[in-house]
Amino acid sequence: SKTTTELNLKWSDVSPVKLYDKLKLPQFLITNVSTSEYSCLKAEFYLQRALGYHLVQSYLPTILIVVISWVSFWLDVEAIPARITLGVTTLLTISSKGAGIQAGLPPVSYAKAIDVWMGACTTFVFSALLEFTLKRKTTTDTVNYLDKKLVLSIASDDRTENGRNLSGTGPPEAAANTPEHEI
Repeated sequence: SKTTTELNLKWSDVSPVKLYDKLKLPQFLITNVSTSEYSCLKAEFYLQRALGYHLVQSYLPTILIVVISWVSFWLDVEAIPARITLGVTTLLTISSKGAGIQAGLPPVSYAKAIDVWMGACTTFVFSALLEFTLKRKTTTDTVNYLDKKLVLSIASDDRTENGRNLSGTGPPEAAANTPEHEI
C-alpha cells in the first residue's frame, strides 16, 4: 500500500549483515554475503560444502564397515555362525547407515553421488556374504568327494588291526564287525 518514495528500505553502508562470530554450520562454510535493494532487502549467502563433515560422518564409517565385512574371508569355512553373523550384521549396519545419511539430505528425484557410494558399499558387503555361501557349497562338495575317495581307498586296503580285517576281503564276520570310519 506504500509507494517506493514513501517506503525506502536501505542496507547499512558499514557491515550490512552481521553474522554471529561463532556461527558454525556442520555441512557448509559461508564464503560470501552480498546484499541488494529492490522494494525489499535481499541478502544472498554463498555456501561451500565442508568436505570434512561428509568424510567423517559418511565416507569413513562406510569404508570401515566394508573392511569389517571382509574379515569373514580370513575366518575358517567351517565357522558358519561367525561368518553368517558377521555378514548379516555388516549388511544391516550399512543399510541403517545409508538410511541415516538419506534422512539428513533433501529428497530429490535423481541419484546423488552419496547414493552411488552407498550402493557400491552395499554391493561389497553383500558380495562378501554371497562369497561365503558359494565357497561353503564348493568346499562341502569337495569334502564329500574326498570322503568317498577315502572310503574307496580303505576298502581297497588289505590291512588288519587287532585280528580284524579292515579291507573287507576276509571272513564275513570280521568285515561285519569292522566300523566304516575306522582306519
